[in-house]
Amino acid sequence: MSEQIRAEFEAWFEENKHKWPVGDDVIVFVRDFMRQAWQASRQAMVVELPKYETDGVFEVVSLVDVEDALDKAGVSYK
Repeated sequence: MSEQIRAEFEAWFEENKHKWPVGDDVIVFVRDFMRQAWQASRQAMVVELPKYETDGVFEVVSLVDVEDALDKAGVSYK
């Protein structure tokens, strides 16, 4: 898990952990388990981007085709 993604998860968890009415030891277990599940889901996501060859040397990919591939995979982007 990248440090940025880990930091984003930790920030989200800190903002939301009050929603579980359990003790601190359970909160730590839940946080670690959720982090592992989140990491596994991110590693499992693979999007195959379209490739087009022109004259056997360059690969030219349309931005629209890339956006379509990301949309089909359910990936958000800006």
